Amino acid sequence: HAERSIEGATRRSWLGLAVLVAAALVGWSALTVAPPAASFVAAFLVLAGFSLFAPGAVRRFGVLSAGGMKGGVLWRLAADNLRRTVHRNAVTVAALAAAIAMMVGLTVMIFSFRRTVSAWVEHGIVADLFIAPASNETIGLGAAVPEAALDWLRARPEVESLDTFREMTVPVRIGNAPATPALLAVVRGVYRGNLMTVGGDDRRKLARVFGGEAIAVGEPFARKYRVRTGDRVTLLTPSGEVPVEIAAVYADYTRDQGVMLMGAETYARLWGSNAPAQSISVYLHGGTEPLAEAFTREFGRGGEFIVYSNRSLRTRIFAIFDQTFAVTYILRTVAFLVAIAGIFLSVTTLVAERERDIGVLRAIGASRGQVQRLLMIESGMIGIVSSALGLASGLVLAATLTWVVNPAFFGWSIHLQMPWGALAATPLWIVPATLLAAWYPAWRGSKTLIAAAVREE
Repeated sequence: HAERSIEGATRRSWLGLAVLVAAALVGWSALTVAPPAASFVAAFLVLAGFSLFAPGAVRRFGVLSAGGMKGGVLWRLAADNLRRTVHRNAVTVAALAAAIAMMVGLTVMIFSFRRTVSAWVEHGIVADLFIAPASNETIGLGAAVPEAALDWLRARPEVESLDTFREMTVPVRIGNAPATPALLAVVRGVYRGNLMTVGGDDRRKLARVFGGEAIAVGEPFARKYRVRTGDRVTLLTPSGEVPVEIAAVYADYTRDQGVMLMGAETYARLWGSNAPAQSISVYLHGGTEPLAEAFTREFGRGGEFIVYSNRSLRTRIFAIFDQTFAVTYILRTVAFLVAIAGIFLSVTTLVAERERDIGVLRAIGASRGQVQRLLMIESGMIGIVSSALGLASGLVLAATLTWVVNPAFFGWSIHLQMPWGALAATPLWIVPATLLAAWYPAWRGSKTLIAAAVREE
């Protein structure tokens, strides 16, 4: 039986390795030729592959604990029980490790995403004031800033310069495909070094965009339509079809459908009209408060406009970010509670299966406290193995979510970064939580009646 258990664990480990190789291949295909949904298949295969390592991990930990650690008789007995019941303990370990992996994967992904967005905001939010019609924040970008407001701002002595932004939907043809609607952002102003382009050389590339020679596209657009720097797209304008070159692909986390970026002069030449501004970026010589208050008194008495300072806009961005991912904290909690319930049921089953063994231990002199500690130690070992396996699979899952799922499904490039403190603390609360879940079944097991348990011996 022991040999069959070893052979089975070894076969499953090799199968797990094969599944991880398949996950890498599926992830690569999701980034190149396969539909974006394949990225979720890759994430599932990562969890499945590491789950197949559970029997080998349980057996190996049991062997090492029984032979290589001086933990006393109860520790060695628990390690031996863990090793002998791989078929049952492996399922519990795999379930708890999968829950830990999902928690670790989401934690690392969100941490990395927030750090990446923070760097993007620090680099990209450079104006002193941002002004837009209030309705654009609630019902979408539809309202425009009146020319009177623009003229008023230009006439203010504290205003150094203005940039305007307009977003609209235009038809575009990629290659020989039929025309499809896409977002076009029209910017009037000068490039201020606030975009991060793929491949670097931002200023030279964006000088061509603002000079009317080409357009830039966000990473989500580039991934969605599989285009890159140097490719051409065809814009369907009132004056006909106009092929334009993509001079740059830049990081964009504002939306997942992608956007094209064009200078206002280029838009006026192709469409024969100016694009009314939907928002304004204001650059000042002095402080922001006096101008913001004066603008609100002049144009925003009825709440028609929202005015953000540089700091308040950054705060608003991260408030939206945190609200977006708030639900993941609930999902992680639910996953953990389900896993702990699995530990409770597993130890309950363990006690029922080993009622005769417990009776024999009690008959040869083991106290109730020793029996309870034995079951608790075995449960703690399950928590240790699950934590190690869950951390390992969680890190690979985090890399899959960061490097495969997000780029393939949303078009966002996220720089993987580790919350080392949270990762190091994971076993410190997983193992105690496992012990807590096992306490009541272990206590019930220690109450097993000796005569009833060993009546067949």
